[in-house]
Amino acid sequence: MKRTLQGTLATALFAASLRNKTLKSKSREGAFYVKGGLYQVAERLQTYIENHGGKAIKGREAVRIERKDNRWIIHDHRDNSYDAFHVVCNVPVQNLGTILDEDVYMKLTPKLRAKAKLPQWGTYTMYLAVKEEDLPNNLSLFQQILLSEQGDMTEAEHIFVSISHPNDEKRAPKGYRTITASTHIELNKWQTKEAYDAKKQ
Repeated sequence: MKRTLQGTLATALFAASLRNKTLKSKSREGAFYVKGGLYQVAERLQTYIENHGGKAIKGREAVRIERKDNRWIIHDHRDNSYDAFHVVCNVPVQNLGTILDEDVYMKLTPKLRAKAKLPQWGTYTMYLAVKEEDLPNNLSLFQQILLSEQGDMTEAEHIFVSISHPNDEKRAPKGYRTITASTHIELNKWQTKEAYDAKKQ
């Protein structure tokens, strides 16, 4: 799992600034469409930060977080370090033990540390480009396909499909549409290259 400073920043700001409005909107109206794709949200946040004197750094994987004198020191995969008074960490709880110093990790609540023993899940995602003419008219942009008669949401029992708007030329040129299809997977079944190659078929 990639742990980027950009992702941490975008997650924190997205949650803080849009949480209430987004959740209220989604609960009433379902999913909503972002022209150009969801990454546009992170791009807008970066622009806002920079326009207000901040600095947004992309493409950095946080590999270690330590506490030193009332400040946090974050080390990235390129041997850079950054210090801050506060850190928002968006890695799965199962990964905290690999990036936090042991003394910091042991200060986490026992309940949180217990969750670190739970199995992780992830997503398997396919990206497609198709001709507009090959799609039916008035196709819903968001679809949830359930394969289990019991409504299970486990691996390969459901697929979430997102289709680009026909007028969104940031995501696909005129006459084409993009399709993103994803399902949840149990990561412990995908740990080796051999398992990955066999299951991705």
